[in-house]
Amino acid sequence: MPCSRSSAGHWPQPRSVRVLARNPVRTLVVAEAVAGTSLAAYLATMLPEAQRESIPELLARGGVWAGKYRQLDPAYPLSARDVLRICHPPTGVYDTPVLTVEMVLADEARWLVVNKPGGWYSQATPWDTTGNLVGAVQTYLQPRQRGAGTSFLHEVNRLDRETSGIVLFARQKALAGPLQAAWSGGGVDKRYAAVVRGHWAEPVLIDAPLASAGSARFQVDPAGKPAQTQFRPVLHGEGWTLVEAHPLTGRTHQIRVHAAHAGYPLLGDARYGGGKVASSRIPGDFFLHAGRLSVQVRDETVTWVAPLPAAWRAFLATVPDGETAWAALGWGAGLAPLSGSATG
Repeated sequence: MPCSRSSAGHWPQPRSVRVLARNPVRTLVVAEAVAGTSLAAYLATMLPEAQRESIPELLARGGVWAGKYRQLDPAYPLSARDVLRICHPPTGVYDTPVLTVEMVLADEARWLVVNKPGGWYSQATPWDTTGNLVGAVQTYLQPRQRGAGTSFLHEVNRLDRETSGIVLFARQKALAGPLQAAWSGGGVDKRYAAVVRGHWAEPVLIDAPLASAGSARFQVDPAGKPAQTQFRPVLHGEGWTLVEAHPLTGRTHQIRVHAAHAGYPLLGDARYGGGKVASSRIPGDFFLHAGRLSVQVRDETVTWVAPLPAAWRAFLATVPDGETAWAALGWGAGLAPLSGSATG
């Protein structure tokens, strides 16, 4: 099924446009009597009146599916028994993220490295092809690419919507393969900061296979794929611990599931037992930040560091020993800088 609901993020959201619908997904089967009707005309008769003025945007954003494929053409002639799926944003609005210079950690001919805010999708969703990180990057690069023809852009890694931090884009086709090979072949070192529920006292290696549990959930399963994560506590607060998570493998939701398996789910991660944020002093309901990335490609190792989100930097400045948290993570210089660092 191309359309599905997705959980809403709890970080500050990207700029959005008008409300479109309360029901994000609708399935329509085309009757023989209307075969040959254009897609736009058919939608104008089938959608509620309040949604009809948004049909051009709905089509342009890629929210209409004919079978397994998006259908962007308003003039597309319908066939009898066509199955259409109309996908509206679950929140009722389209996200319009804007990439700023402050979010860019490295911008050069080989790659673009971005500090993705929490709340942004990494790629297209069933209801939208443009309101995501890839779309924001393409918009950011457009003024620099005028007259240069089509430029190559490949998103090497992805982060969940709620997760902030480093996303790497290859800008050379010849480099995309080696970077992807490094990702799958152990040539990367990824470090995350996470806030978990409870007092996590000692470092530990979680070695627990993971498998799908359905409905976009994963679980520890002896029959699953091997997965290992090292956790190191950095700072303790009232009912929470800031930890460094070092995934040695790259399974979906690995850090979240392993933290919950250890008895310390991510604070606010209701999907895996984290409940709601207990303290009003803690900004947001979900904190997982991909803060340091080292990649070995060809004969070079490159490291990037993405500072913690501004809301968390401000929060740590108000708690005992919070100012030392960044240094304790050991990722790079200073808690205050808004820009990342890159070293070769």
